[in-house]
Order: sequence, then structure tokens, then C-alpha cells
Amino acid sequence: MKYHLYSTSPLRYLLLLILCLAYSATTMAQSGRFDLRLRQQSSDCATRKVVFALEVRASDADHTFTLASSNLRFSYPTAVLNNPVLSSQVSYATGNYGAQTFVNQDGIVTININYQGGVHTDTINVNTTWRTVSQITFDIPQASTGCYSLNWNTTDFPSLEVYQLDGGPSNEVPATLGTASNATGCAFTVPTATLTGTQSVDKDEAAMLTIAYTGTAPWKVTLSNGNTYTSSNTMQMIEVYPTASTSYTITKVEDACSVGTSSGSAVVSIKDPGPTCRTLCAPISYRIIRN
Repeated sequence: MKYHLYSTSPLRYLLLLILCLAYSATTMAQSGRFDLRLRQQSSDCATRKVVFALEVRASDADHTFTLASSNLRFSYPTAVLNNPVLSSQVSYATGNYGAQTFVNQDGIVTININYQGGVHTDTINVNTTWRTVSQITFDIPQASTGCYSLNWNTTDFPSLEVYQLDGGPSNEVPATLGTASNATGCAFTVPTATLTGTQSVDKDEAAMLTIAYTGTAPWKVTLSNGNTYTSSNTMQMIEVYPTASTSYTITKVEDACSVGTSSGSAVVSIKDPGPTCRTLCAPISYRIIRN
């Protein structure tokens, strides 16, 4: 029996190596699709500060990936919020990642994630669970309502940029945007004031109106007659002295934290005094008769 020994040529080795590398690159390639959201995490009326969490996740289980260097950008209303700071770096800031950097310019905040690992051996770190990247703290001006709208820069220049590691060392390619949820709301609970007390009174008599409050004491309201009132209680009685039938409303309400909304009205009518009784005097004629 004869045995034939087959030798493998260098060209065949090279082809096998290329096929193995191609297969390896294919299996290592990632097709990341991501969702972003901004979420109010806390607020403090005393210090007039509000904290937002910036969060990321994979859109579904088939699109998880390893986050590479990325730039997350969103705009904010400068008349409502100011002095943003990067108050906490929660994820993607240690290990294979350097410290995040922060830029605030012309009402646009940018959080820069700096990947430094280089080699694509990292565990997938963007999965379908929301993960907080960082926290941003804003000041709320005293005159501000505290109501905001934070919007991701998905189309306006400069737009956000999210990258994934793909197929080999230091190979960073863009990930696909799924959804980017903006944040709209109010840093504080909006106060309310409700006016009641429709009634009829005699002329020059005081009418008692009632104002019910919600929010954070103290409150300050302005009535439609221009008078202002303050209260530290959730229920307040006020006196008005109309000289004619008058309808009252609240034109402005604010509490310790922000400006609020008002509702209700009170109509105070002056009672009709009715007919006036007058004493009539008639002349009396008389004569004296002497006996």
C-alpha cells in the first residue's frame, strides 16, 4: 500500500489565512443601533438647581455594541436654564475610557466620550438596558419658570456622533441612530391658585374671597384689580371692597420655586337698596276761636 504525502504550498497557506481573517472580522463586526434619552433626575428649589441624566441603550438585542469615542450633543433654553456643568461621570469614563470632556457653547452642550482601549476585545457595553453616561446640572434663574425643552442635535450642526468598535484594533465606525428622546417638562411642580367667592354684598360692605393654593409656600398672587397678596397657607381669605358689581380673577401666581397657573373667578354684586322711605310734611292751617 502506498501513501501519498501532499504538501501545502505557501500560496494555499496565504489564502487560508486571508479566509480566516475575513471570517474573524465578520464575526467581530458590530451593527450597533442606539437610543438616547435625557431624563430629569432631581431638582432642588432651595438651591434652584436641576439635574439631568444622559442615557444610552441598544435599540434591540440584535444591535448591541461596544461604544467607541463619541460626541453627544443637545441644546437647552438659555433663558430658562444656565451654567450647565458635568456633575457626574457615571459610565464610559474609566478603564478603557479616559475622562469625559464637556463643552458648553451657544446653548449647546457636548459630552465627549474618549475611548482609549484600542483592541477589540472589550465586552459589549451598550445593551438593551438604559445606561447612564453622565449627569448634567443646571442653575435655574430666579425669574425663570423652570419649564424646559432639551433637544438632541440629530440634524442641526454640530450634530451628535456615536461610534462603535468594529472588526479589529482601533477600528471605529458610526453606529446607527434609533430614537433620540428629548426632555420636556418643568424642574419644579407648577404652582396653582384657584379663586372662588361669588356673592352679593351691600354697598360699602367687604366681600370675602377664597384662594386655594398648590405648590411650595410661600405664594404670591395678583388679582385683576391690581392688588397683590401673599400667603404661607394653602387656603387664604381676602377682603375686597367693590363700589360696583365687579368680576375678579387671578392674573399671576408664583410660589417659592416658579410661576404657575390660575383658575376660577368671583363675581361680587352690589345689592339693590330698594325704595327709599321719605317723611312727607304737609302744611297745617289752624285758627284760634275765642269764646
